[in-house]
Amino acid sequence: MIRILKSINRSKCQQRNNVLFTDDSIDELIEEIRKEQELEIVKLNIKPSGHYGYDEQYIFINGELFMRMTIIDNKNNLVINNELIHKYDFNQDTIQDFLERSLKDLEVTSITTDGNNSYPCIIEVLGAIHHRCVFHIMKNLMDDIKKDIRTLENRIEYINSKKEENKARLE
Repeated sequence: MIRILKSINRSKCQQRNNVLFTDDSIDELIEEIRKEQELEIVKLNIKPSGHYGYDEQYIFINGELFMRMTIIDNKNNLVINNELIHKYDFNQDTIQDFLERSLKDLEVTSITTDGNNSYPCIIEVLGAIHHRCVFHIMKNLMDDIKKDIRTLENRIEYINSKKEENKARLE
């Protein structure tokens, strides 16, 4: 049950900030918000685009690592589904199950992901086109370039040190 602290001469915003939640009330509130959002989506006649984005986020809760899996409609910027699971339960089968459940009864044309090697197989099973996120493509390219630059810088440093050694020997 949600309890609201009553106060004198406080704004509605301040009063809203004083809502105390129990474990059950958080679930009730989330469900209420979800229903309101679904009604608004229907009211605004927003249809799924068929183009989705999937990613995970690492979250620590009480020192335990969890994964937040999220699928978003790329065109409408709507969260289709997200789920929090323990890191130990996170694997390729979990991802595939999450995507299948999340996209059930929706038209799926494409799914955009980062560069994880397991995604192409999963997305092929779903019958969609796999796109890699441009940000991750650029990041991976830059990581490779940075490695090459470091290698060249180390080589130049080594050559310069040998040059100094040889110069000292010649003198």
